[in-house]
Amino acid sequence: MNVYITPEEYEAAAARGISARTLNLRIQTYGWPKERALTEPPQRRTDWDHWYEVADRHGIARQTFRARVYRGWPPERAATEPPRQRKG
Repeated sequence: MNVYITPEEYEAAAARGISARTLNLRIQTYGWPKERALTEPPQRRTDWDHWYEVADRHGIARQTFRARVYRGWPPERAATEPPRQRKG
């Protein structure tokens, strides 16, 4: 996987309202494909307050909710689908 981000890619992302930090996280941390990382508009955290409450009601930790959304899950599914049970 190519995680190097060129100056031109940073410029293209900035033109779409995607900060360098967000682009770095998407590609280097979350493993998003570059095409998606460069084109998908960033979500605003203020929109997440409702989904945090939904996730809390379904017993889903905020960290789990955020990780799911960053992996591309729709917020509704991320906030309502029960976590997998670990085999122990």
